[in-house]
This record gives sequence, structure tokens and C-alpha cells, in this order.
Amino acid sequence: MPIVARLPAIVLAGAALCLPVLSQAADWATLNREVMSLYRQGLIEEAVTAGGQALAAAERDPGLKQRNLATALSNLAALQVHRSRLVDAEPLYVRLAALNEAEFGPDHPEVATALNRLAGLYATQVRFGAAEPLYRRSLAIREKALNQDDPDVATAINDLADLYRVQGRFTAAEPLYRRSLAIRERVLGPNHLDTAQSLASLAVLYRIRERFAEAEQSCARALAIRERALGPVHPSVGASLEIMAQIFDDTHRANEARAIRSRVAAMRAASPPPKR
Repeated sequence: MPIVARLPAIVLAGAALCLPVLSQAADWATLNREVMSLYRQGLIEEAVTAGGQALAAAERDPGLKQRNLATALSNLAALQVHRSRLVDAEPLYVRLAALNEAEFGPDHPEVATALNRLAGLYATQVRFGAAEPLYRRSLAIREKALNQDDPDVATAINDLADLYRVQGRFTAAEPLYRRSLAIRERVLGPNHLDTAQSLASLAVLYRIRERFAEAEQSCARALAIRERALGPVHPSVGASLEIMAQIFDDTHRANEARAIRSRVAAMRAASPPPKR
């Protein structure tokens, strides 16, 4: 399973196609709202254009809050990742990390978030040597600044484990996945979607290591959580079903694998294609 940079949430929003003459602050706020609106409609190219305008508006007025500039950088970078323009996203994330560090200092959680997003981008580009120190620094910042059981610490641990897994460093990945799962079960509860993510990650790792009973158990738990929380036809449910079908293939249970794949095919046929 390839590692990919997660698309960070579009924080606020902005970019109108025909805007009235406004103050710089209002101009930025209006643009930012339009970015979110266009993103939610699936109009990604239009959202990128609006995001560039929002960034320019934030840069034009030095009186605007630094957070407005940070939001504009983060949103535009996330949109570029969404459209697989990683080369365009990289300098935005680099700039965001530098901005956060200058504003908050080197050990602030906002710095960790920006570093984690940049690391995810590098991992997607298979630049593992560049990604690992950023993931490690992000985790160290969060462990220092937050409670050891904070969900953001669990996320940083899981991301580093993902990196190790795709590099084939399974012995290093497994205890990290287990630690992330333990935090999430303890803090978020056994039926939380983040708990399901940790279980799904462990299922993939166990399957690779041919520990099929553990893989099936972890996958079944992740699948049950996702079905309860998201419904039976959500893409995350389909992802868990795909992993389970692979486990059934590996354990020579062809009929069960075939039944699951038929269900996944029916789900996909019933789902409309995503907007671009």
C-alpha cells in the first residue's frame, strides 16, 4: 500500500470569480471563503485560482494577521497536493514551516503540523531520506509540547510508521503502529475512526509479514468500526474490504475473496465519479 500525503483540511475559504472592491482584509476573507466553497463543490481548478488570489491578498497587506498568510499558504499547498502538483506544493509548505517557526518558535505544535505535511509530500515523491527527519522532528515537537497520550502524537507516530513500512523496515514500524493504536484506543475509544486507521495499518503490516491470523483480526475490527461509523458503502469501508480479500487470497479462501470483491465492485458501480 503506497504512502501518500494526506490532503489537509481547507481551513477557511476564499476566491470569488467577480469580486466587489473591498478593503484588503475583507478581500482576503472573501477570497478565503470562496476557496472553501469551490473545494466543497469539487471545482479544484477554480479553487486553485482563488487560492492564489487569496495568497496574493494576504501578501499585499502587511497589516493582515500572519495567520491569514499561513492559512492561505496551507490551503493552496493542499489544493496543489490534491491535483498532484507536488512540485508546486513543496515551496508553499517550506514557506509555511518557516513562517510558523518564526512566529511561534521551533518547538510549537504548529511547526510540527507544517513539517508533517512537508514530510508527507516528500514521502509521496519517494524522497524518504528527506521525509524521515521531518517526521521525526514533528513527532519530537509534539511529544515535548503535548501530553504523551495526545491524539496528535498518535498521528505523528502512525505517519512515521507508514514511512518505515513502505521502506520495508517492518521491525521498526510495528512497535510504532502498536503505540499509536494504544493511544487512540485509550484516548479516543475502541470505536473511533482513528482507531480503525491504526488497525488497518497493522493489518497491512501483518499481511506483508505473513501473520495472517493477526492481519485478519485487525482488518475485521477496522472494517466493523468503519461500517458502523460511515455506512456500508463508504470508500474507507471498501479499502478495508480490499485488504480482507487479499488476506483471503493469501490463505487460499478463494470463495470468500470473490464474494468480497463482488461487494466492492457493486459499491463502486453505485458511486458517482468524483468531481474534478
